[in-house]
Amino acid sequence: MRPETFAIATLCLFAAAQADNTINLIDRTDLRAQMFDDSSGRQSNDQFDVNYLRLDFKGDVTDDMKYRLRLRLDKTTIKDNLKGVSDFANYAYVEPKFNDFFSMRIGKLWTYQGGWEADNSSSDVYIFSGMDDVVSSYQVGVNPTITLDKQKIQFVLTNSDVAYGSDPKSSRFLDYGVAYQGLLLDVVQPLVSFSLSPLTGWTKGSIIAVAGLKVEQAPFGGELDIQYWTNDTAPSAQQPSLISIGGTARFKSGSFGPQLKVFYDMHSTNGNSTGTVLGFAPAVEYFPWTDKDFRVHLAYTGRQTSPKGGTATYDQQVFLGVKGNWGIK
Repeated sequence: MRPETFAIATLCLFAAAQADNTINLIDRTDLRAQMFDDSSGRQSNDQFDVNYLRLDFKGDVTDDMKYRLRLRLDKTTIKDNLKGVSDFANYAYVEPKFNDFFSMRIGKLWTYQGGWEADNSSSDVYIFSGMDDVVSSYQVGVNPTITLDKQKIQFVLTNSDVAYGSDPKSSRFLDYGVAYQGLLLDVVQPLVSFSLSPLTGWTKGSIIAVAGLKVEQAPFGGELDIQYWTNDTAPSAQQPSLISIGGTARFKSGSFGPQLKVFYDMHSTNGNSTGTVLGFAPAVEYFPWTDKDFRVHLAYTGRQTSPKGGTATYDQQVFLGVKGNWGIK
């Protein structure tokens, strides 16, 4: 663990000992069956996975200072250490509140790049669209926030995942983002974000734009996202881009909660289509105790990849597992 992560962890452990702070252990464990298309050359398999294991500290240091540290116990490797805080930590920030309208997160925080799809905990998602491969959901930086009633305007200045040149470990730049997050009619939550990772001279870079809606009106709920990504950082003339349209619909009746997620990805290079991906995931979740955040789930995922001019492949997965959120304090 890097020194800054250790310092924030020490602060969180101290603060969590106070009355208004929480420590939660979130776990999702699955028996997973993967069935790949024969033409892909990959071996189908069955295995147990701890798909999600987090230790989450959050609360108040003072009346005007919040904090959060969420540690990834299922992924402790440091890739290239460019983010300032390794992937061992999703969140590692403090959030001073200056007045009723203005606050700022400082540290490793959410970038708002992936829309509502990325806002959902990955413990509750069985399949991700192609945007999950290109967005950088957590980065080190600052996140000034203006709050007007139930509407929030977020400014995000963070490290960028964009690399350029022969030494990607040193050729990194900042990512500039802005997002609007609101609440309309008490049930509709719009989210619009735009993120730019420019390079020297602002002539090349990566752009991510998202427009989405989330609806929570019991017993119904769901999200819809339209996402766009393009990248012009490679030394070659190729400029890949992706448009993704997807959403999830949920219904909760008593202890049972069926849901369905569908997405459609359209890939292109230099403006020319290179293929599409269609993915979907029906699932049924069962909550045996109404007062506990614990469930048993059965989910199926299908992903059809159709390269332009090539042979389409269809991959499948089945998940049978449990997920629980355990309050340690």
